[in-house]
Amino acid sequence: MTGRQVRSVALALIALCLTPQAAAQEFANLAELLARGAKRLSAIELQALLPGATLSGRVLHATSRLELEVTYASDGRMDGKLFGLHPSASPAVQGTWAIDADGRLCTHVITMAVGQSKTCVLFYRLEDVHFVASSDADSAIVRSRKIAR
Repeated sequence: MTGRQVRSVALALIALCLTPQAAAQEFANLAELLARGAKRLSAIELQALLPGATLSGRVLHATSRLELEVTYASDGRMDGKLFGLHPSASPAVQGTWAIDADGRLCTHVITMAVGQSKTCVLFYRLEDVHFVASSDADSAIVRSRKIAR
């Protein structure tokens, strides 16, 4: 290897080591995430986090390989795309969102690919990484979410 290649590899390794541990892995279930020290976000924290934000990550189903990217407007509307669908399927996602009194993000989503669905999820934070869970049961599926503004 040349000096430049060695330096590039060294910088990549340093960047990898500086990445928060939580961002580098997914957790098998909520119990595993909580055991690492994750904290559940309150309704007030979600209200500060979500309006105007775009969230992306893997769909919250055990066997799904679909990825989503959704923007949450401050007026309760949401829109985005699903990735990983058959090329003939429409990737558009539209719907509404609200935060309930229990601090859950509840959505009513309409897609051409899947139809309509109503779902509520819980948000957790570990270090600087956010996660969603399907419920507060120890066995609940969890997925990380990237948040951009």
